[in-house]
Amino acid sequence: MMHALNMKRCVIIGALLIAATVTVYGRTVDFKFLKWDDTERLTQNPHVTRGLTMDGIAWAFTTAEHAPYWHPPTWVSHMIDYDLYGRNPAGHHATNVLLHTLNTLLLFALLVGMMGRPWPAGAAAAVFAVHPLHVESVAWVSARPDLLSTTLGLASLWAYVRYAQRGGAGRYALSAALLSVGLMAKPMLVTLPLLMLLIDYWPLERWPSTPPVRGRGAALIVEKIPFLALCLASAAVTYGVGQSPPAPAHIAGKVDLLPRLANAVVSYTRYLGNTLWPRNLSPLYTHPYLAGGAEWALWQIAGAALVLIAITVFFLVIIRRRYAQMGWLWYLLSLGPVIGVVQVGKQAMADRYMYLPLVGLSIMVVWGGAELMSKRAGRVVASMLVVGVLAGCMAASWVQTGYWRDSVSIFTRVLEVQRDDPTAHVNLGRAIQDRGETQKAIHLYERAIEIDENNAMAHNNLGVVLGSMGKFDDALRHFAEALRIWPEYVLVYVNRGDLYAARGNLLEAMSQYEEALKIEPEYVVALNNLGYMLSQLGNRGAAEQRYLEAILIQPLYAEAHNNLGGLYLQMGDVERAVHHLRKATTSRPSYGMGRLNYGVALMRVGQFGTAVVQLREAVRLMPRNPAPRVSLSWILSTSANSHLRDGAEALRLAVEAGQMSEMPDPQTLDTLAAAYAETGQFGRAVATAEQALAEAEARGAPPAVIEQIRRRIRMYKRHTPYRHPSAVSSGSAG
Repeated sequence: MMHALNMKRCVIIGALLIAATVTVYGRTVDFKFLKWDDTERLTQNPHVTRGLTMDGIAWAFTTAEHAPYWHPPTWVSHMIDYDLYGRNPAGHHATNVLLHTLNTLLLFALLVGMMGRPWPAGAAAAVFAVHPLHVESVAWVSARPDLLSTTLGLASLWAYVRYAQRGGAGRYALSAALLSVGLMAKPMLVTLPLLMLLIDYWPLERWPSTPPVRGRGAALIVEKIPFLALCLASAAVTYGVGQSPPAPAHIAGKVDLLPRLANAVVSYTRYLGNTLWPRNLSPLYTHPYLAGGAEWALWQIAGAALVLIAITVFFLVIIRRRYAQMGWLWYLLSLGPVIGVVQVGKQAMADRYMYLPLVGLSIMVVWGGAELMSKRAGRVVASMLVVGVLAGCMAASWVQTGYWRDSVSIFTRVLEVQRDDPTAHVNLGRAIQDRGETQKAIHLYERAIEIDENNAMAHNNLGVVLGSMGKFDDALRHFAEALRIWPEYVLVYVNRGDLYAARGNLLEAMSQYEEALKIEPEYVVALNNLGYMLSQLGNRGAAEQRYLEAILIQPLYAEAHNNLGGLYLQMGDVERAVHHLRKATTSRPSYGMGRLNYGVALMRVGQFGTAVVQLREAVRLMPRNPAPRVSLSWILSTSANSHLRDGAEALRLAVEAGQMSEMPDPQTLDTLAAAYAETGQFGRAVATAEQALAEAEARGAPPAVIEQIRRRIRMYKRHTPYRHPSAVSSGSAG
């Protein structure tokens, strides 16, 4: 039973740890999602954005999409976030802060439980809480695997320590169960059984210090066999997931074994340096053996190896302090899976990889300080040093956290530290392009190509932005270059098809989509776009088939549901149109075009109240598109339901739609005339409707449409506003 005084100290220390963590990271709730994994994994992933569903859980446990490893608990945590917070990034960031705070308290509880000394345990947990190396794991929503796996890993260690101290099969089973779930959150925990052996050595001291050592040591190793089996199973699953068809080596950033080993040796010392002096931290560290990097010189590799050997010998052989031996080996072992010998991604190293390894270094430093403080003369100095270090860490973490507020900020920071990183140039270009700053984006893509002439993504993105500017030939040249570098880059075929479609060359566009499908037959974007081209050419049956194929492959693919719904509207099958358009909006609630078409379909079946809801959302989601304004204005002007009519708003929407259109079309003019009539401005209504009639006749509109406009003109001349006939029976539908 913990002494009452110690319990009081633990409560005080715990409160201080919470306060420090929230002080540093609380402002991340004002940060945005990043266009760096957050988009692909979360905001545009319909499996996640629908929240926690049985289908979503099944997908999480069977998918290898969007990540280099299998991590179903992480997917589930994101789904729960969407149920709680929707698309507001504040809640998703808050969950990361909550998990980091929980990890800090779990580490504190683990250290106190093992050693019974609250103040050193609190100091080590405080370093964990506020060290700048942990900013990436907390401030980046997509770094959730680090946080969640560590939560489960620390909980597993806590249960293991209780088992080691008190026995009990239940505690042992709980530790194994927590480890198994933690491995599913992120397989970096594969070294946890080795960390358990280190804990056995110190502070639990289950390894005997005097003979016979062999028998007792063997028993402790046998005790870890079930844990090791779980880790081997996790490694096998991770390896299996990683065997999806790869891009060419020069695209994927593959590095040969010897350079990977060299970088691993140097990275161990770089991580150590960043721990002791966290300056110029970056979300991306350019790999020295890839484009934009500078290869390590032989003296650098040898020097790093000598430093590692010297430190190891010093702690394990010379001073022989168990806390130092345990802490140093914790650092070396827990960092091993991500040190780069097995390469994942193009980076040389990553701050987030230090999330668990930092615990070992913190233990070394804090317990060394505690040993110094045991001598009266050193207590004041050591206490001041601890306070100074923590204050410095909090200040540095506060600054580092600020870089993560949005995509432009974070990649601007990368280029301040890693000036020649081509990935950072491409990612910053994407973020800048989304802001509409096309010239800056072009410059960044061109710079990425200067650094890495084989950067297919930069060529592809540059082709897209040049195509949007009407530079057709230049765009095609960059698409061709991207395909020269990577002939199976399916996205380039799709983008090239989109460019041809925008130019009206539908047959060539179809050819590009078909080329993409030869490479990847289940590429739903190509299937959907091919379906749209077929529908434009009048081949509705073939178009329907392509849409259905895409939906069969990806049931929550909003664009395919939207296009199929639109096709059914054209075919007069309103019931099936409503079904698929509803699926489009539920699959991706932020899909403005889906909202628009769903609203139009609801108008067809007389559900004007529900249509208004959908169209208002479409107006919000597509502020520069006149179409949702026209449809919404029509309902607000012409509905037979007086509760739905709002002439003033209808007129405002119709005027805005006209201002957005370079040449007002007959439908927009007809809608504006109806809004004038609803507000009692019948002279303007007649004049505008006559303009609509002239435009309709000039464009060869169907006779029925022309006759309807003429009938409305006659009504306006009699000072009678138009009422949509199908609205009479709808009442207050929706």
